[in-house]
Amino acid sequence: MATAAICRHNPNLLSECSACEQSLRELETTPDSLLQPLRDNAAAAPDHPVGEDLGAYELLRPLARGGMGAVYVARHRQLNRNVAIKLLPAPSAENPDALARFRREVRATGRLSHPSIVAATDAGSQQGTHYLVMELVEGMDLSRLARHVGELPVADACELARQTALGLSYAHAQGVVHRDIKPSNLMHYAIHAAASEILSSRIENDPPEAQS
Repeated sequence: MATAAICRHNPNLLSECSACEQSLRELETTPDSLLQPLRDNAAAAPDHPVGEDLGAYELLRPLARGGMGAVYVARHRQLNRNVAIKLLPAPSAENPDALARFRREVRATGRLSHPSIVAATDAGSQQGTHYLVMELVEGMDLSRLARHVGELPVADACELARQTALGLSYAHAQGVVHRDIKPSNLMHYAIHAAASEILSSRIENDPPEAQS
């Protein structure tokens, strides 16, 4: 089913509606995005020091801060492979609701396997800190891409939207609803194949919700 970007404020396209543009800007400044960069490193110390071991992983550097904790780039020591690892610190895990939500996210994410969805590879806990390990996608989220590049060519924008829709459709078929789809939760990366650049997008798993 084809859809058009029509809003209730303006019968024209969404990009021409100042009210919707303001709403999108406000959404993009909320601190619950998995991919939103840490805006004030001096004011907020990392939950875990760089170099700390967590299970089979060594924390390398903070990547982002989500609603329930922090995301780090980490290295699997045996495989020598970098991953993204989302942490629910011990103080947050003492909240039964936060811990239940994190566990639901782990179970829901573990059910998903699709080219347009960032894959979960491991999960566990150590000394009260719960963690979810995901593949590390080297790229830029679409919010930052739009700020740096501006408007994308129509064909590229349509392809990124198509891949996102495929990922969401697959997740929905598995009984999972993401609940926080916005540009900063969509990763863009380039695949070089046969001397051509293929634009791709992946959905970050923050926070999926299993349907009851």
